[in-house]
This record gives sequence, structure tokens and C-alpha cells, in this order.
Amino acid sequence: MADKHSNLMEPASWTQVPYPVLSSYDTYEGTIGKAAHVGGGHNSVVLDEYGNLALVYHARPYPDPHAGMDGAGGLFDPCRHTVVKSVNVAYDGTLVFNMSAEEELDPQYKNVTATIRVTGTQIKPNPDPIPTKPVRVKKIKLNKTKLVLGVKDEFALKATVTPKNAAKKKVSWKSSSRRIATVTSKGVVKGKKKWQESEGCNHRKEIVS
Repeated sequence: MADKHSNLMEPASWTQVPYPVLSSYDTYEGTIGKAAHVGGGHNSVVLDEYGNLALVYHARPYPDPHAGMDGAGGLFDPCRHTVVKSVNVAYDGTLVFNMSAEEELDPQYKNVTATIRVTGTQIKPNPDPIPTKPVRVKKIKLNKTKLVLGVKDEFALKATVTPKNAAKKKVSWKSSSRRIATVTSKGVVKGKKKWQESEGCNHRKEIVS
């Protein structure tokens, strides 16, 4: 290990610790790396996407599934896997490589509950809000203003109310002479009787709430 502000390129800056920082005795039961492995080798200390220290190293599963086969345990062992684990920092700045997940965080503290208290002056709502005036209808436009229907013929009238944000937009349909033509609540006009000159018929529309 070396001091934080020392020249890492200078051999004299480094001190060898008298024990392995991570060995097969730490990993063979699977408490580190989530799976049993041994023979940790080539490694690098890196930063993850959150800025935390992590150790990336090679190791092989334990027990070795290829034991007794050609290349088992050697450089050509197909089970030479890459393992990634977190690196912890002791109170004196020493890096700790062999801490298990349970040691990093006691399972009973895995889920925590936080209470948030907000202090300050409460803003009360206005008890008498200013009422807004309803928007009145300015115009009603029909898709057909003149219509010739035969007996039993039908035609659907459509009314467009402006402005679009008018408070009352429901249209009520009525016929002035139901003997000649009727109109449904949806504006469908149906011819009932042949029109005579002495008779008149027109439709009337009005806005209702």
C-alpha cells in the first residue's frame, strides 16, 4: 500500500502488507461475489458509474466443474471467469477487499423508513376565490340550412357551437310540425307527410343547460 499523496511511480512509496488482501479462503464459500470461486488472479481497481471503488479480477468456480479434464485449472481453463465486487475503505484509509455483502450492510438495515418534516409558514388558500363568468354562446352553425326530404327519408343535422369553451353547448332539437317531419334528440330529421302549400314546417334549435 502507499500514502494518498505519495508518488505512486516511486517504488519506495509502497509498503507490502504481510497478508493477502483477498484470497481463496475469502471466496470459496460464496460469501463474496455471490458464487463460490477460488484462484483469484489478474485484477484492477476501477470506479463504477456512481464513483464507487470496485475490484475486477479473474477466478474460477469452486468446485471446478472441469476437474480431471485437459486444461482444468490452467491458463486454458474455460471456467476462468471475471468477478466484480465492491471495495470498502477502513477508518484509516486502508482499502478492504474481502468484506462480504452482509458485512457491508446488515440485512436488518436493508430497508429503511424516513420521516420528512416540512417547517415554515403555511400559505392558506383564498377563502373567497374570484368567481369566473361562464362563457356565453355566440353562434350556432348547422351543416344544412335548407333541406328537402321525401316521406320516410332521414337526414342528420349537426350543430357547431362557438366558442368551443362555451358553458352551455348541449343542443335541443324540436319540430314545428310533427305531422310533416320529426326530429330526434340527436338532430335526425325524418319526413312524415308530403308538404302542402297550406302547411309549413321548419326546425328550431336552442341551447339548453
